[in-house]
Amino acid sequence: MTNKQPGMTILEVMIALFLLALMVGAVFPVFLVSRNMDLSSKAFSDARQLAQAEIENIYNKSQNISYYDTLYQVATIDGFTCIGFSWIVDTVTGLVTYTAPTGTVSCEKVTAPYKLELSFTHNPAMVKEFFVNVTIKVYSINHGEVIKRYETIYATAFNQ
Repeated sequence: MTNKQPGMTILEVMIALFLLALMVGAVFPVFLVSRNMDLSSKAFSDARQLAQAEIENIYNKSQNISYYDTLYQVATIDGFTCIGFSWIVDTVTGLVTYTAPTGTVSCEKVTAPYKLELSFTHNPAMVKEFFVNVTIKVYSINHGEVIKRYETIYATAFNQ
């Protein structure tokens, strides 16, 4: 005796589910890779924008104030911690006296989820006395890992 009722047997349903699982299993990793690439691209873009904003900030300062004053503002106003440059503020007059910076002044600041590193390299062999190469590196600090996201080198002549 054969059953002539329309419908699917359990075996047909199981085969259809197996084929569906195979197709989803083949396509799903593509979505994961695409998502990771999108997140990485966004992080790179954010890091580049952060570095570009810092370049513009340094450029604007270089047009208006001296190299020493720019380093002072980077440390005191912009909130960077700098190595290779120091100053003394007279408590009576409020005047700032700078110690001559070393050939390379390194500054860093954490702006979550990134860490910015600035390196000001003064090369006295250049034509202008205060022509400075500025290297900006932006790192990701998520999950305790440090991954370089963006690096740029910029040069500017500071106002005297």
